[in-house]
Amino acid sequence: MTLNDLVSWLDIGRIKGVIGALLLPPGGLLLTGILLTLSMQRRVPASEARQARPLYRVAPWLLLAMAWTLCTPGAGRWLVRTLTEPPPALAPPLHGALRDAPATAIVVLGGGARNHVPEVQGMDLKPLTAERLRHGIWLARQTRLPILFSGGTGFDDAAAGPNESQAADRVARESYDWPLRWLEGRSRDTRENATYSLEILRAQGIHRVLLVTHAFHQQRAIANFRRAAQEAGWALQIVPVPIGLQPPSDGPTLNDLLPHWEGLQQSYFALHEWLGRRAGA
Repeated sequence: MTLNDLVSWLDIGRIKGVIGALLLPPGGLLLTGILLTLSMQRRVPASEARQARPLYRVAPWLLLAMAWTLCTPGAGRWLVRTLTEPPPALAPPLHGALRDAPATAIVVLGGGARNHVPEVQGMDLKPLTAERLRHGIWLARQTRLPILFSGGTGFDDAAAGPNESQAADRVARESYDWPLRWLEGRSRDTRENATYSLEILRAQGIHRVLLVTHAFHQQRAIANFRRAAQEAGWALQIVPVPIGLQPPSDGPTLNDLLPHWEGLQQSYFALHEWLGRRAGA
């Protein structure tokens, strides 16, 4: 049993967000800084203080260096490549080969939604989800394949009310004039994305899916879909369709070494995926 299985079995899914906030940047760095400050302020015997003094001198600088590094675009891209191992993009020639392919569907994985958005008077998609949906619809136009969107409410949201898949269906119809064939709205994480999506796919006789999600999320998504198919005894071919891939680089630049919010975001995504795969999420 994985840690994710245990959390689901105990029905304490909300704790996943707390653990992530305390371990991943910037929360993990802030928590380390707080603990370091508290340890430096406590009263200790003189002999122990002399032994700890070199550590207390170096530790703050190490923490600052780690924070700076995690905020740089160069480190963020390196962590994504190293920790998440994104697959290559789906080659355009395959679009024609997959056109109207039998027993084949596009599966778009949700990446979160916002509740009570004033400008739309309801739920709307977060940027990651909007990017995935847009590419899924673009791919559907090229291949004429049906789309299944998978995304529920999340562990921190109320079970009742609209879910992410319903918001995606509205956006697909109103913004792209493209109806989604199937909606999976029960899932709360990638593991459940795979389990509940497969129930729908099996009922429709689907044996091959074009899995649309961000490049850093692909390996964890593929692993969960393979696991769900194996548990269900269903032969399923998975074709990864990563989006947000890093373009070719001519080498590091000065900007790659300077802190930027996009660098911290990439570092967060990479560490989040690495932690999620270790926990079986």
